[in-house]
Amino acid sequence: MSILEIIDALNNIIGLVLILISLFGGLYLFFIDPIRRWSFFGYFPTVVLALIDYKSKEILTIEYENKNALDKQLPQGSIYNSDILNAVENTIQRELGLDLKYIDLEYIKELGVLKSDDVKRLRKFQYGMLSLVPLVKGKGYILCICTVK
Repeated sequence: MSILEIIDALNNIIGLVLILISLFGGLYLFFIDPIRRWSFFGYFPTVVLALIDYKSKEILTIEYENKNALDKQLPQGSIYNSDILNAVENTIQRELGLDLKYIDLEYIKELGVLKSDDVKRLRKFQYGMLSLVPLVKGKGYILCICTVK
């Protein structure tokens, strides 16, 4: 083997290693985000808000008039993109009718997924995130602890 063939083979090996590192690095960065990971595997990401009022030392809940619903619930909302702050703002405005200027986002924690046992599955509507399955298998929950000013 000549020196040029050795350099060419070494160049090809280095190129292959760089391509593999880029591929696995990109997959790792994609799947480290729970919202993208859950969406990819068919779970609908949902934000759960725990609103803490430090003055009264209480967690604020929502009371529904519907008898089928639980008496008190934490506000929940769907996440349509990978922006948690936008999902929190939409949920606060929709569920509570408050502006985000009254809320401070303190802590975000991934809670996990809950598989739905419902036989009737909903079709999933994507808003820009890649998905492996077209049906919703369940929900993935992210807890956001917020303080009320």
